[in-house]
Amino acid sequence: MKKLSVIIPVYNEGKIIRRNLGTVDSYMQSLGIEYEIVIVNDGSKDDTLGQASAMAGENIRIVNYEGNKGKGYAINRGMMAACGEYRLFMDMDLSTELTEIPKFLQCVQDGHCDICVGNRQNVGLLAQHRPWYRALLGRIFAFLSVISSGCQLDDFTCGFKIFTAKACEKIFPRQSIYNWAFDTQLMSIAHQLGLRVDQKPVEWHHHYNSKVNIGPAVMTSFMSLVKIWYLRIRRT
Repeated sequence: MKKLSVIIPVYNEGKIIRRNLGTVDSYMQSLGIEYEIVIVNDGSKDDTLGQASAMAGENIRIVNYEGNKGKGYAINRGMMAACGEYRLFMDMDLSTELTEIPKFLQCVQDGHCDICVGNRQNVGLLAQHRPWYRALLGRIFAFLSVISSGCQLDDFTCGFKIFTAKACEKIFPRQSIYNWAFDTQLMSIAHQLGLRVDQKPVEWHHHYNSKVNIGPAVMTSFMSLVKIWYLRIRRT
């Protein structure tokens, strides 16, 4: 079993995947641990798959399927396919600094928690280069997520989270939501199972190439939060 699996969902990332994947691979080598990088191609329509496949090898694996099914689905597939003792998912745009990886790995490795999630709320908007409306939506979403999930976190949607293998095996087979609210469901399931969730601040920078259509995403996510709340109440 590898020490750490790094799961990266990708969709139409042909322009950056070779450069950024090489950066991640080089950094992981510098840590001196056994690792694997699992690239999950979420039905890309450009040459993402070809670019990623050209870099596949001992430490880089590709999970591929037809059709764009969403980030939540891609992460689910990657987490279930991974073989690491600890499994971290992150974004291909490297919005979270790679230097955060050892801190998060140490947190779960020391047994302080089963899951550690990134928290961007400690970072000012100027440092993040994050539009004010996205920051506002993030805070509203976090408030509603606490209500629907029962899990007390400041930031649910930061794309930088690490799980133990045991936590993955308990949580991801139960996942049923794959849209923007999938993070909230993961934390809700963890809370219901009595798993320990910690949060740590991350050095994070906003990238303006987001593929999320804010309007429809807000509506579908709100309905998903209602579903998460209902599922939690029904099981209590």
